[in-house]
Amino acid sequence: MSIGLIPARYAKALLEFAGENSNAELVYEEAKVIVLVLNKTKEVNLALRNPKLPDEDKRELMLKLTGKELSDTLKRFMDLLLENKREALLRQIMLKYIDFYRKDNKINHTKLITATPIDAETEQRLIKLIEAQVGGTVELEKQIRPEILGGFQIEVNHLRWDATLSGQLKQLRKDMLNGNEK
Repeated sequence: MSIGLIPARYAKALLEFAGENSNAELVYEEAKVIVLVLNKTKEVNLALRNPKLPDEDKRELMLKLTGKELSDTLKRFMDLLLENKREALLRQIMLKYIDFYRKDNKINHTKLITATPIDAETEQRLIKLIEAQVGGTVELEKQIRPEILGGFQIEVNHLRWDATLSGQLKQLRKDMLNGNEK
């Protein structure tokens, strides 16, 4: 069985189980925090992959990933992962769960990168514009990156538009270099 299929199957099972227990949204929020923690701490990932670390220690580690008490649904799911020796796939499973939840609930994950913070009114207009174009609701993740110099970069469901000053300068340089070659 492909390694990509395993996280998808576990994530789908978790989504169904969470739905039956009427806490799919709570598990979604917990999954986002777990992914954030696992992305930032390589030591946790290494510990979950360590065959010499006892399952009880791995369970304790997994239950403390969010910094607060996990839902009963997710606790039971963590036990299932440990029982089936799939704890090393926790990050991939949570990522798949997030994808499935967003798809089922028509949530468009949108990343907005700007050089400076935008005001609330502009943010709301942008959200309404995106919702009108793609349907569903928008979950906006904002990032400030002064190195883009100005403008914005927006990514909606893995499609990216670059309207940054730095991006335009790079394109201008590329065009000029290509023009000199002819």
